[in-house]
Amino acid sequence: METIVPSVSNPADVAIDSLYEHLYWTERIRGGGIGRCNYDGSNITVIMKEDYIWSVTLDLENSWMYYNMIGIGIKRASLNGSDREIIQLKKHQIVAVTFGMF
Repeated sequence: METIVPSVSNPADVAIDSLYEHLYWTERIRGGGIGRCNYDGSNITVIMKEDYIWSVTLDLENSWMYYNMIGIGIKRASLNGSDREIIQLKKHQIVAVTFGMF
């Protein structure tokens, strides 16, 4: 096994962008957020800083990422972290978000 991004302190989830060959991850801590890098670990970018993001999934066709925050609910943002909006306020504890084309 190989460590791609050693600077991530508390990763909770990973999403693969096969279109642009990026790896996205969440850091489930206060002051965490969502980061992105190339498959080889280069070009590390902090996409957004938000507390306690648990999971992330990508809608590459529409250029959205969906993520959930502990105690908040499901949110979405563009792949660069802009245009953030709440999709579903918390009704129950949400620990995973997935997106599929059916």
